[in-house]
Amino acid sequence: MTALLSGQTYQRWRDILVLAILYFATAKLGHSLALPPGYVSPVWIPSGIILAAVLRRGYWIWPGIFLGAFAVNVSAYLDTSSLQSLSNALMAGTANGVGHVLSAVLGAYLIQRTTHTTRPYKTAAQGFALILFGVVAGTFLSALFGVTGLCATGFIPWSRYGATFATWWTGDAVGVLVITPFLLSLERHSLSRWILPEAWLFAVVLGITALHGLMLPEHVAGHIALVSLTPLVMWSLFRLTPSITFASVVFISAAAITAFLIGHGHFIGADANANLIELQLFIAIQVISTLILQSVVLEHRATEQRLRLARDQLDATVMARTKELKTKNEALQVSEARLRALIDHLDSGVVVHAPDTSILLTNDRAETLLGLSEAQMAGRLAIDPYWRFVDRQMQTLPVESYPVSRILATRQPLENMLLGVVRPDRETTTWMLANGSPLSDARGELIEIIISFFDITHIKESEQRLDHLAHHDALTGLPNRLLFNARLQQSIERAERCSGSLALVFVDLDRFKHINDSQGHPAGDELLRQVAHRLAKAVRQEDTVARISGDEFMVLLEGVGPTEHARVAVEQLIEVFKTPFPVRGHPILMTASMGICIYPQDGQEVDELMRNADIAMYRAKEDGRNGYQFFSAELTKVAIEHAVIDTALKGALEREEFALVYQPQFDLADRKLSGVEALLRWRHPELGDISPARFVPIAEQHGVILEIGRWVLLTACRQARAWHDAGLDFGRIAVNISGNQIRGAGFAETVHEVLLEADCEPRWIELEITESFVMRRLEHSVVQLNRIRELGVQIAIDDFGTGYSSLSYLKQLPIDKLKIDQSFVHDIPEDPNDMAIIASIIALGHALGQIIIAEGVEAEAQAEFLKTKHCDQVQGFLYGRPVSATEIAPLLLPFAAPKKTQHPIEA
Repeated sequence: MTALLSGQTYQRWRDILVLAILYFATAKLGHSLALPPGYVSPVWIPSGIILAAVLRRGYWIWPGIFLGAFAVNVSAYLDTSSLQSLSNALMAGTANGVGHVLSAVLGAYLIQRTTHTTRPYKTAAQGFALILFGVVAGTFLSALFGVTGLCATGFIPWSRYGATFATWWTGDAVGVLVITPFLLSLERHSLSRWILPEAWLFAVVLGITALHGLMLPEHVAGHIALVSLTPLVMWSLFRLTPSITFASVVFISAAAITAFLIGHGHFIGADANANLIELQLFIAIQVISTLILQSVVLEHRATEQRLRLARDQLDATVMARTKELKTKNEALQVSEARLRALIDHLDSGVVVHAPDTSILLTNDRAETLLGLSEAQMAGRLAIDPYWRFVDRQMQTLPVESYPVSRILATRQPLENMLLGVVRPDRETTTWMLANGSPLSDARGELIEIIISFFDITHIKESEQRLDHLAHHDALTGLPNRLLFNARLQQSIERAERCSGSLALVFVDLDRFKHINDSQGHPAGDELLRQVAHRLAKAVRQEDTVARISGDEFMVLLEGVGPTEHARVAVEQLIEVFKTPFPVRGHPILMTASMGICIYPQDGQEVDELMRNADIAMYRAKEDGRNGYQFFSAELTKVAIEHAVIDTALKGALEREEFALVYQPQFDLADRKLSGVEALLRWRHPELGDISPARFVPIAEQHGVILEIGRWVLLTACRQARAWHDAGLDFGRIAVNISGNQIRGAGFAETVHEVLLEADCEPRWIELEITESFVMRRLEHSVVQLNRIRELGVQIAIDDFGTGYSSLSYLKQLPIDKLKIDQSFVHDIPEDPNDMAIIASIIALGHALGQIIIAEGVEAEAQAEFLKTKHCDQVQGFLYGRPVSATEIAPLLLPFAAPKKTQHPIEA
C-alpha cells in the first residue's frame, strides 16, 4: 500500500511539473505573439490547457498552474537591478498565479456541477455550460487578479485598467474556446480515425481553404475559400470524430492569427484595436458555432441510439403481450356469449324482460332500486302501475317512452337514458341511467331484453347543490349577482306588463375593511352573515336580498308605489344597523350607505338600474355615510363629470396642461414680501380651466396625485433657482402637499431627490400639509416631517382650525408655521366667534414658537384686526392675486446674488 501511494504521489508531481513547464512554454509563445497596442496576445493558450487539465486530471493539479503562471510573470517583469522590482515581480506573479488557479478550478467545478461530466461537449446544455462557466466566468477571475496585480505593483497604470482588463479577458476567453474542447476530445480510440483517407483528404482541403481564405481576402478565390470554411467544418461534424473537428477549428484559428501577425489577410487595417477585436470575434464565432453544433450532433446520435433500444424493447413487449392476450382470449371465448351482458352491468341493477315485457330475471341491486324481491317482480310487466317513470322535468313518461318499449320499437340498444323512478313506498325519486340491449337467437328472433339501471341519485343531488351554489352566495346563502340579475329582469318585465314600479337599493357597508383588518376575516365573515340575515328579515317575502360582492348587497323591492313608499322601506333597512352585531362576544356597531333608484323613471334596463343605484350609493358615502340617497339626473351629471376629468387627467402632465401661479405673502407689520405660495392650475384645451377643488380629489382617488405632486414640487424648486440666479429675493415658495404623497414611506427621499434635481436650496422651500391629515396619521406624520425638517425645508400646517388638533399632539409636530384657514378670516370683524378663534390660534402659535399666517385677507378691516392680534403674515386678494411667475417677478425685491461656489445640497 505504501509503495502504491508513493507511486501515485510521484505520478501526480510529475504531472504537476509537466503542466507547469507546458504553461511556461505556451505562455512564452503567447508573449511572443503579443502586439501593440498594449502588447495583447490574440489567444492565450495556457488558459485552455489548464482548464482541460483540471477537468481531465482533477483539482489536485492546481500547483502546476500556479508554478507556471508565477514563473512566467516573474521572468517577464523581473529587473535584477532593483530590489523593489523583484518584490513587485513576485507580487505580480503571485496575483497572476492565484487568478489562473481560481479561473481553472472554479470553471471546472461549475462545469462538473452542472453537467456531471469532464467532457462538456456532448450535449447542447454541456456546450453552453462550458461557454458560460469556462469561457466567461473562469477567465473573468484570471483577468481580475492578473490586471489588478499588475496595476497594484505599478507595471501598468491604473488609468489603463479597463482596457487591459478587456484585452486580457478576451485573450483568455479565446484561449479556452480554442484549446479546451480540442484537448478534452482527445481519446485513444479516436486517434485511429486520423489515418482514414477521408480524414487526410479533409485536412488537405481544410488547409488549402483556410490559407486562401485568410491570407488572400482581396481575391475571389479567397472569398470563396473563406465562405467554404464553415461547410467544411460542418461536414466534419457528421463524418469525423470530435477531436478531428476541434483540431480543424484550432488550425483555422492558428491560420487566422498567423495571417494577422505577418500583416496579411482579412484582419489587416488601419485600426489595430479593431483588427484584433475582429480577429478574436472571428475565432470565437467559429469555435462557439462548432462547439454548439458538435454537441447537438452528438446529443442527436445518443438520442437515436436510445430510441433504437427503446423500439427494440417495445417490439419485444408487444410480441409478448400479444401472445398473452391471444391465450386469454381463447380461454374467454367459451363463456363470452353467456356472460357478456351480466359482466358489463355487474354494478348496476339488471332486469331481463321477455319480448312481452314480463320480467324473467333480476339481480340483488335491481331489487333494492325497484323495491320488490325477485319473486315479487317475476311475471310483472314493464308497464306495471307499481312504478311511475318521470323525465328530468318530473313529467310522467308515456308507456312508449319506457326503456323496454323503446328497445322493442327500434330493436336497437339503449344507452344512458335518464329517468326517475317514483315508488309508492317512498316520497323521493330515485334517478337512474338506463341501458338496454336486445338479445336475438341465430334466426334473428328476439328472445330477451336486458335492461340495466345505474343509480345516479347522488349525482343529481350534487347537480342541484351545484346549481344552488352557482346562483347563491356561499357565505350568506343569499342570491348572488347572477340570480339577482335574472330576478330583476323578471321583475322589470312584470312591472312593464302591469304598468307598475319597483325600487332597487344598493347597500354598501361603511368601513368594513377595518373590521377585517382589526378583527380578522373570520369575524368579517360572521358579520356579513348577520347583516344578510337581518336584511332578509327586514323585507317582504316577495322582495329579494342578494350579496353581489364583498360588503355590497342589493335589495329588490317589488310593487313599490311613490317615492315615499320606497323611503319607508329603506328606513326599515337603516333600522337594521341601529342594533350592534354580536361577533365573537363583542358588539360591533356597523353602518351602511344606501343608494335607491326607482323603475321606470330612473332606468329601464338591469345594468342601467344597478349603475344608477351605485351612483346614488356613492353620493350617500360622500355625504358622510350612514344614510341613503335617491338617484337623480344631477348625480349622473356628477358621475359623468368625474369620469371625464379622470380620463382627461391621464397624460395631462405629458401634454403640459398644468401650470403654477404664485400668490404673494407679506409680513403684516411692515408689508414686506415674505414669500409666495405656488398654486396649481389646469388649463384643458377642451374643458377649459378646471379648478383644483374639482380635479385634485379625483387625482387622489386614482393615484395620479403622486406624479402631479412631484411635478409641482419640482417646478416650484426650479422657479426658486431661476429667481435666485436672477438676483430676486422671493423669501420662500410654499408648496401644497397632498396627504397621499406624505403617506408613502419614501416621501422625504423624494423631496431630497427633487431638491438635488432642481439645484434648489432647502431654505427656499416651505411645504404646506393639511391639519386633518397630520392628525389622522400622527405617528407617521412626526417621523416624515422630522426627516423633511432635517433636509432644511420648513413645514407649515395649512387650513389650521378646521381639523381636530390637541395641544398635546400639536407640540410634538416639527412645525414652523400655522396657516389660519380663510373660513375664519372671511367674516371678521362682523363675527365675534371667528375673531375669538383667530385670536386663540395666534396666541397658541406664538406660545409654541411658530409663525402665524392668515389666508383669504380681502379687506383692510380684516388686516387691521389681524395686526392688532399680532398676526405675523398675511395672504389674500387685498395684497395680490395668484399670477404667473413672469407677472409676479416685479414684486420680488432685488438683491446682490452671491457667487456660486458649490452645489447647495450634497447627494
